[in-house]
Amino acid sequence: MNSSNLTDYFTPIEASFITFIMLLAMTLTLFGNFIVLFYVCPKIAIKTVAGGLMTNLAIVDLLVGCLLMPFNAISFLCSSCYLVGPLCQFFAFTNTTLCTVSTLTLSTISLDRCICISKPLQYHSIFTIRSIRLIIPLLWIMAVVIASLPFHQIGRYTYISHEFQCWILPSQSHQLIVILLTVLCLCVTIILISYTLIYNEARKTKRRIASVNSIINGPTRMRHYDYKTAKTMLLIVGLFLTCWIPRTILLLWYTQNSTSPLHAIWPLLCTWLALINSAFNPFIYCIHNSYYRGILMSALKKHCCGQ
Repeated sequence: MNSSNLTDYFTPIEASFITFIMLLAMTLTLFGNFIVLFYVCPKIAIKTVAGGLMTNLAIVDLLVGCLLMPFNAISFLCSSCYLVGPLCQFFAFTNTTLCTVSTLTLSTISLDRCICISKPLQYHSIFTIRSIRLIIPLLWIMAVVIASLPFHQIGRYTYISHEFQCWILPSQSHQLIVILLTVLCLCVTIILISYTLIYNEARKTKRRIASVNSIINGPTRMRHYDYKTAKTMLLIVGLFLTCWIPRTILLLWYTQNSTSPLHAIWPLLCTWLALINSAFNPFIYCIHNSYYRGILMSALKKHCCGQ
């Protein structure tokens, strides 16, 4: 599709605005994950299970910013004139792999935090550095296996002109769509349950502390703590759902309407919302965390001051 077909869906102003949003998303993704990967992760990757998972997430998100976002932006602007054959299939495979690894890693992080907080005595026997060295490759293997299914006649990768991307051809990929939908729904369920349990456990712990110190502190500090905890949980879960639920709905819609194309804006929006999650992750999981933020500030201060 050439640039004249782009105007069938968008005005020049709309196309320019969408391109600006894409470039902004790429910049934030690359900047945030580069900072986290090179300043925070070296300090935590080999020390804790959470550090290993955070490092894996930062690598995936950096690859999204380096590969998927530029490719999707090029496919939007230039369309199928460059996206044919093996190149298209490679990027569709990469898209499916990285998005699947990202959601699996996010759900594993939520499960890790949930067990750490709700079962602290058993945590170190469940999640160990050795076990995480097995879990992370397993997440990648699962994602690669799922993404490879179209190469074994379970689904098909192709350039979809009205979506401006190389991805799954819905009319020939019902089984693959159901598999991806199952993985996404499973990840969403794990994240929702995990952070609900974390929030409830945090409230119980604070109430036990407050019951001992109620005369000195009163109820105000407890309400402040509850608000802060709820705000953090809402930020994590809310952004994840905002980014991934539209893509989940799109896949669900495709299972029932595989031959009826949507207007280009909807698949484009769903795809980029999922990709933009990679821009949010370093700010939510690292910079929002006071411990990781302290490591980052210390590293940046050393780098800037040349100490």
